[in-house]
Amino acid sequence: MNKNKSNPYGIKTPTSIKEFRENLQKYYLCISNGNYEKIEENSLLVKDCGGIELNKISSFNEIYEITESGFYGDGSSPSIIPKITEKKDLLEYMNETDQVFSSGSYFYDEKNYTLWEGKEKHNEFLNNGNPMYFTLDNQHLREFYMMTLGDYSGYEYREVN
Repeated sequence: MNKNKSNPYGIKTPTSIKEFRENLQKYYLCISNGNYEKIEENSLLVKDCGGIELNKISSFNEIYEITESGFYGDGSSPSIIPKITEKKDLLEYMNETDQVFSSGSYFYDEKNYTLWEGKEKHNEFLNNGNPMYFTLDNQHLREFYMMTLGDYSGYEYREVN
């Protein structure tokens, strides 16, 4: 994680597995017993897999393992739904900031996207938030993954000199 930036929307980067699971529930679409419309969220919604119980996930690595993807299977990357809606087009942001291969700091500016945090925003996100699947290895979402899931995402921030 970039230690010099504070997280937008009051996001607390997790420092324990318990906080990691809480953040999965807060910031990613979770379902209850296979029903994404219920608000009692106990499973992370994973494309083509249904739900994975939160208490069985301690890292992205375990999602790959459970879905038999990545190094644990077919080499693909599972997809999840972050509870975000783009306000500013990602390519527009990259052009404005003279970035070609990355979108660094996009998720540190609340003006760029809406975060639909918590159970109270669940139905509003489903109805108005344009839910979209993103792979765990999505280059542009890595910053958001690091911010919301910390070391448990498997990604880390490194300064380039």
